[in-house]
Amino acid sequence: MSLLSELSQKWNLPLNEVKKIQSFMNEYYYLSVIQSKEDEKFYGVLFEIHEKPSGSKFPLLIATLNKAFDTSDEAAQFLNTYADIWEMPETRAYLMGVPKDAYRLLKKLPVKIKTHTQNKVIQSQHVKA
Repeated sequence: MSLLSELSQKWNLPLNEVKKIQSFMNEYYYLSVIQSKEDEKFYGVLFEIHEKPSGSKFPLLIATLNKAFDTSDEAAQFLNTYADIWEMPETRAYLMGVPKDAYRLLKKLPVKIKTHTQNKVIQSQHVKA
């Protein structure tokens, strides 16, 4: 069962409504990994896109996970997993018109995948804070 189908059942919403929520969430929020200048460790973060009266958009950091990692891929992998259980405050979800666990719909970060049976490597992105 796909994530969208699973959430459609869980939220008791039609699939097309879940897809609208997914589009909304990915238009206004995104996961990222940043590197601290102080300790050079990597942290998972959540950005919200805000729009100025002029119409220009800018990211606003709204959450940072307190767990530090030595590599951006470790941080990305942890953040991807954490997003699946992360819930926004009930009032915020209500005002946005989305379920509390709508962060599950955010696009996940690419992570380097190295296994004995698979040599595919996907590059993770990060920015220095």
